[in-house]
Amino acid sequence: MAVIALPPPSSSDGKDNVVHEKVSITNRNGAGITNAAELFFPPDFDKKHKYTAIAIAHPAGGVKEQAASIYARKLARKGFVTIVFDSSYNGGSSGSPRHLEDPYVRVEDISAVVDYLTTVDYVSSISVLGVCTAGGYAVNAAMNDHRIKAVGAVSCVNIGAMFREGWDGGRKDVAGHLLEEGAEARTEEANHGAILIMDWSPETKNSHDTREQQDAYEYYRTLRGAHPDAPSKFTGRSLTQLATYDAFHLAEQFLTQPTMLIVGTEASTRWYSQQLLDKVGDDLVSLFTIRDASHFDLYDKDKYVDEAVDKLGVFFKYNV
Repeated sequence: MAVIALPPPSSSDGKDNVVHEKVSITNRNGAGITNAAELFFPPDFDKKHKYTAIAIAHPAGGVKEQAASIYARKLARKGFVTIVFDSSYNGGSSGSPRHLEDPYVRVEDISAVVDYLTTVDYVSSISVLGVCTAGGYAVNAAMNDHRIKAVGAVSCVNIGAMFREGWDGGRKDVAGHLLEEGAEARTEEANHGAILIMDWSPETKNSHDTREQQDAYEYYRTLRGAHPDAPSKFTGRSLTQLATYDAFHLAEQFLTQPTMLIVGTEASTRWYSQQLLDKVGDDLVSLFTIRDASHFDLYDKDKYVDEAVDKLGVFFKYNV
């Protein structure tokens, strides 16, 4: 793996005393991908000391500058070195077609960042944290990669189950249709070069939408959380990979690291975390609930994020 090194950490945006540094990681997934990443350092960072590093993965349709960086900055204040990164085919990372969401590549991206962290002298141990769909990817990455010592997931979503059973787990009849649609998209791309692009979040706000649909619109489409590198879109061909994927497959056998799941009481996605807890058991998996928080509240609302970070900070310190 080639790593493009930048100067020692020296930049701060003035928001606090957390220093950050951009890095570029050459991913060893065989597709020639370079992942854009950014490190956040704790106050009084000293490269001669050893630190726990936390790799933080962003939700599908997002980029590193959104929720992932909020958690990275807050966890850095608690003494961790944190790193956020754009997934392959998205944001500042390379890869074509743009906005491809391949769950297997997303998991490999996490291990690529772990590869990088093993080359850093001041890192003594490595943990991972994922938000939304990246929570599922973080769990899956830990099952495959036991260099990861502990796992955190906020508003965790098993993206394959979401496509098969719906956001809230209430549908059971959609997978076949999605596979057909994905196959048609691939055929059209192969024969005519036309890439079908689909939306992750609503493009407009509708009074008939659920609270979380409205929250998704507000977060991804307004000044609350929108980012120019995150149009909240994905390729139609991704459906053939997403519909059959299961982030928790064989978790009862291969998830051996302590895992902290954080959900809001008002999140209709709570069932994914409960499903993993039921599958693996509470010896390894802990579930922490934040009162009155919805799924998207845990992305960026300080009242709820700070509570999550306090819990995660204790968890990561205890479990490395």
